[in-house]
Amino acid sequence: MRSLSLEGLFTHGARHALDYLGMWTQHSRARVVRIESTDTQVIQQCLLRLPPSIEVVSLVADGKIDDAPWPWQIHTGSYPQADVVLYPFSLETKLSDTSTPLIIGCFQNAFSYRKLLHPRHPMILLSRVRNQIIRMGYVIENLVGIYPPDFMFWWTLSLLTGSCASSLSFRFKNQALLRLSHRYGMGRFVSSILVFRARR
Repeated sequence: MRSLSLEGLFTHGARHALDYLGMWTQHSRARVVRIESTDTQVIQQCLLRLPPSIEVVSLVADGKIDDAPWPWQIHTGSYPQADVVLYPFSLETKLSDTSTPLIIGCFQNAFSYRKLLHPRHPMILLSRVRNQIIRMGYVIENLVGIYPPDFMFWWTLSLLTGSCASSLSFRFKNQALLRLSHRYGMGRFVSSILVFRARR
């Protein structure tokens, strides 16, 4: 998955997005979780973030997953009635038909400043994802934008002042980190990564 192999700042953004997937999964108190991804690196990163209270993790296909002593049962192929389905940077085609009560996912936002920096990088429009979710009978109940424009503003200032004024740079960096992700407001819609949670 390209989003996890990006260098520099955006690598951390992808990890931060996956952290949200793990946190929301834990809050859902799910017992059976399905990960809709065929990328073994992405699956591995998701597994590292899942709570130990889960009983079964269902994967789409056989992948080379670490033989670590996971606290849950790993099941490949179809598994009936997952409580939560995760879409970690895996919405390029469409959402799978599912009757699960909760879906959680993240994707590179095409309607963001990053599209100007990486015009050929595969990204997805929020409207496309929203239409897929509505067609399947879900409603988005939470949407988080990671690296909104105000984060980039303060982060850039911290980098510009880093060599000449370290105390000022630290204050700018702190302001940026306070704005690392937006749950509300228009800024989230032009963030580089969007994380969503939708319920049936």
